[in-house]
Parts: sequence; structure tokens; C-alpha cells
Amino acid sequence: MKKIPAPSAKLKDVFDKCVSSIGNHGRRKRFEAINSYLSQAEKLYDERAEKSELYLFEESSAVGDVTGDELSKLYSQTFVRVGGPTRDIYELLRKAPGNICPLCNQRVVSTLDHYLPKGRHPSFAVTPINLVPACKDCNVDSSQKRPNDAGEQTLHPYFDDVDDQKWLVAEVVPDSPPGILFYVRGIPTWSSVKNSIVSSHFKAYRLSDLYAAHAGSELVNIYIDMDDARLLSKPLEIQSHLVLQAKKRRLVFNNSWQAALFEALSESAWFCEGGILEVRKSLLFPANYLQTYE
Repeated sequence: MKKIPAPSAKLKDVFDKCVSSIGNHGRRKRFEAINSYLSQAEKLYDERAEKSELYLFEESSAVGDVTGDELSKLYSQTFVRVGGPTRDIYELLRKAPGNICPLCNQRVVSTLDHYLPKGRHPSFAVTPINLVPACKDCNVDSSQKRPNDAGEQTLHPYFDDVDDQKWLVAEVVPDSPPGILFYVRGIPTWSSVKNSIVSSHFKAYRLSDLYAAHAGSELVNIYIDMDDARLLSKPLEIQSHLVLQAKKRRLVFNNSWQAALFEALSESAWFCEGGILEVRKSLLFPANYLQTYE
């Protein structure tokens, strides 16, 4: 969902170090025999990723004489091992701007996610450009992906930049307390495939539910801010405040859920003209608010 710099590390930097640590001579030779193949696969990966064609890679259970399970273990038992020969590279790959997961742009990074799952695509088990910093939840959701065409793919943080257009929008549901719905709005100037990928990403990582959950707390904060400024009975001032907050948040990230939320609230006459008072019915509203602020 948010583009981040691609890693400078290449497959060779990782694979050679991992394989050199294999004690069994015969097993090490089998791994060395597929080195060239994996390097070619890395090059093709880069080319296909640029064109959103990673779905074209067929699933496999082995690479040459090395099984998929062996390559998966090379990742889990050697590449990520604390004190292992490539742990420093693992730590570098796991770093993301602000330590925030680029797949959801909300939770904290805790692991590396295989964009193409290593269990079905063992050729990329330790390929750096296939390893994306991610939070635990997004890592779990990612494992369920199995795209059959280009539009069913999700965004790749190293290759896809979709923040130049505003596609994440929200809608206020007049209720007590107010509800917020998040959804993807198609961009007319984008290809149908690009629009579909954004929608697929939003659905695969269950971002609507994630953002709605956080929006509930933000509504309480907004209410308290407006009450503190004595603006609850002033619709125009409420709207102006919300418009300004939306603009500020889009400066940081065009498609943040916060920007979408503030914009939707500013465009809701119901909310600005009294609906904001219904926020007090939220279970998230502080029980001691009356004693503290009134």
C-alpha cells in the first residue's frame, strides 16, 4: 500500500553465505548447482514485477535436485537464524520507514513476508526483492494469496507506487454512534488491472475492518477536541477544522485512513450539524468524561 525503497542486497549476497554454512558436502553441492538458476529467476522476477506480472510464475515443489522444503528451511533455519551468516541482511530487510508495515500502513513491522510464498515458489525463498517487511497480521493474510490473473495480485511495496492518486475514501454512516466505512474508489486514468490490484490488496489484507476499528477511537478524539474548543454547536467551524485536518494528513500520506476519515466527516452535513454528538454513545467514549471536562 505504501512504496518503500527496494533492497540493495541481491540473491547472491544471501545465497552464497547461507550455502557456505551447510556442513554436509553432498547437500551443499546440490544447493551450489542451482545458484545460477536462482540468479536468473531473480532477474526475471524483477522484470515481471515491474509489469505486474508476478502471477505468471508457476508453482513448484523443487528447484533442480533441491526440494522446496529444503529451500524453505534454508530461509527459516539459516537466513533468519540469530547469529547466522545472514542475520544482518535479514535485519536490514526488515527495516521499513518508521517501522510501519507497508502492506497496511498501520501496524508495526515484526517479520519479513514472502510476496510469492516460499512454500509454492521455493525459487524465491531467500531472494531479497521477494522479502517485504510486514506486521504479523499482514504476513498471515499474505499466505492466503493465490492470484490467477494480474488483477488478483496485491500491491508490491518495492514496485508499486499508487499514492499519486486518491483512491482510499470513507463514508459516514449516520448512527448512534456514527459508523465509518472505508472502500476503494477506482481511478479513471488507471488501467483496469491497476485498479483491480489496489482493490485486491485492500480486500486481501482486510484493510476496511482495520481502518474502521481505528476510526472509532479517532472519532472520540475528534469529539473531545471539538468540545474543548467549544465548537460542538458550530457546524461551520467543525467543518473547517475537519477540512484542514484532512489536508494536513494527505501531505504525509495521500491514502491514509486518517485523511479519508477527516475528509468524509467534513463532507457529512449530518455529522457537522449535530451527528458529532452521537459519538458519546460509543463504547470507546471515556466513562469519566463528565467529571473530567464538565
